[in-house]
Amino acid sequence: MIVNVGVGQNAARQILPLNDGSNIVGGWLAQNEQLYIALARIHVDGSLDSTFGDNGNVIFNSATYGVAPYPYLNTIEDLRLINHGDGFLVAASQPTPTGEHIITRLHHDGTVDTSFGSNGHITATDNSGNPLTRAQIDTDSDQRIVVAGSSTQSATAEEIVVQRFSPDGQLDTSFATRTLSNTGSRAWAVDVELGKTGNMFVLSAADCEGAGGYDGAAFWRPKVTKLDSGGATDTSFGSSGSTEIDFCTSNISTKIAISDADEVAVASSEPVLPDDWGSGVRPAVRRLSTNGEIDEIVGADLRNSDVWGHGDDVTWLSDGTIVLVGSQDQILTIGGNDYAVAKSIAWRFDADGTPDRRFGANGRLALPYSGYSRGSAVEVDSNGDTLIIGTASGVGQYSFGIAKLITGPNLTFDGNGHADGEPPATAHGLTHELPGNSGALTRPGYEFNGWNTAQNGSGVSFQQGDTLNIAIDTTIYAQWTAPPETITSSTTAATVTAPATSAPIQQPSMTLPTLEVIDSLPLVQLVTSPVLNQGEALTISIGGFAPNSRVQAVIASSPQLVGQATTDSTGVATIDVAIPLDLTPGDHTLAIIDENGVGFRQVLQVTAQQLPATGGNSHLLLTVVVLITGAGLLLATRRSTPAS
Repeated sequence: MIVNVGVGQNAARQILPLNDGSNIVGGWLAQNEQLYIALARIHVDGSLDSTFGDNGNVIFNSATYGVAPYPYLNTIEDLRLINHGDGFLVAASQPTPTGEHIITRLHHDGTVDTSFGSNGHITATDNSGNPLTRAQIDTDSDQRIVVAGSSTQSATAEEIVVQRFSPDGQLDTSFATRTLSNTGSRAWAVDVELGKTGNMFVLSAADCEGAGGYDGAAFWRPKVTKLDSGGATDTSFGSSGSTEIDFCTSNISTKIAISDADEVAVASSEPVLPDDWGSGVRPAVRRLSTNGEIDEIVGADLRNSDVWGHGDDVTWLSDGTIVLVGSQDQILTIGGNDYAVAKSIAWRFDADGTPDRRFGANGRLALPYSGYSRGSAVEVDSNGDTLIIGTASGVGQYSFGIAKLITGPNLTFDGNGHADGEPPATAHGLTHELPGNSGALTRPGYEFNGWNTAQNGSGVSFQQGDTLNIAIDTTIYAQWTAPPETITSSTTAATVTAPATSAPIQQPSMTLPTLEVIDSLPLVQLVTSPVLNQGEALTISIGGFAPNSRVQAVIASSPQLVGQATTDSTGVATIDVAIPLDLTPGDHTLAIIDENGVGFRQVLQVTAQQLPATGGNSHLLLTVVVLITGAGLLLATRRSTPAS
């Protein structure tokens, strides 16, 4: 969708998803030879929220918002939007010689929260009171505001300063303001992001000092520094707490994103030849491990391609994939002349670092904007969908271009009667490598035994590491197995596992169960041989029922009653079973089920009756004695006497 904020030309910078599904979009408005910070709020259906600000727009000015407009065509500093409790923060530099950074807190309706800081604003400064430039912000789980900015020491030297403010905008004196020195060189704060555990990651850019024959003042080398939640340098990360990415770039709108495991993804624009901007530039993404090592596999296909363009922002998806947004240069021929035009592009990379072939065309998706366009920012909303904002041009008009990429069908994990633990989080997409019991699910008396597409275990079963492809929203259910029971006979001992794949199905009376109910029962070994004859008689003893409850034996395909009994005081039933003489030969299911719906089943093959030529029994009499413990399971006596 295309959004115009105010009357004039727009350049997009940020998109901020809110919990209700709406989004704040922000960037710049060129009007009357000045540049203003411009915001709008977009409903979940894409329509403009007219209750936000002035008829849907917020245009920053000195009087109300504390930020003056920029002189037209002046260098545009960064703009950040961050969720903050029941409102949000806007961080932007002042267009003054000192370039101080102003952080303003707004309510969701676009009005200034005057209780925040000083009349709604705070200004970040270093320990000497000098204003920070290009200050970047993020918030922790307690809504405290972490600021990283540049402090000018001299005309050729700057330092990175990190400080923290309380949720109401006061300097947090419990946090020691940190200085990250770049001795003898200029350094800009480019981004700051907090991990799930509160660790701070600061992306800075130091000058390249004439690399590739160019003036170092215009070229920058990115560096990621890791601090713990108290601001101390984590020396286990990279080299003494920092990892420098070995290339120079003139694009310092580079961004980082932090995974749940504190991995770092870096969006960048890298020269085709190292430190040689004249060789052209490519969009790129790098991944740093939790200890700061650069994974050269991630994004290698893109870095080694013939694609020219820029990488401007990056995010992680819940399945470990990485989305990079930016632009790709394309040649348009108009009137016989070739013109280089930037087009907004999103790239997605699998967890192994290779292009995600399920996304767009071999991991690359061109956003549907005509003319010039450039992706600026990417965020993930509360539904797991990917939101991208960029600048899009039409005829004589530059606007905010917003795209929403649906993550694909949802895969939901159901604990299926678990008592404790958490099922894995809902995953999005077409292809899933299934986890095991990652959330430590428990169910008293049972063991976790994988997943199934049916709650009762009658669907397709999966174990950890299996791949599941889905085209629609799908739920899979935890499966539970009772601990093995030991069965001892006169000649041998064996172990039988009696799985209970779902909660008992409630049957209020001893009506004949349906085939669906029978098929939902857990599979066990009721008899020693899976092949029975028409007319054969069996005696089956099986435990695990309520004491003194009614139990019936049923055989299906079409359910027929073939025996019934009452359990003893320990919950064990002994049932005489007669296989009908007229039962059609083939596969059938024998089930034992009580009046509460608790039961077990075994799939058997029934053959046509075969009487032995000698008149003797066709099978030896076999008596099996069960050691009954807890829900102790089975005792079966089988004889070949035909039913009368």
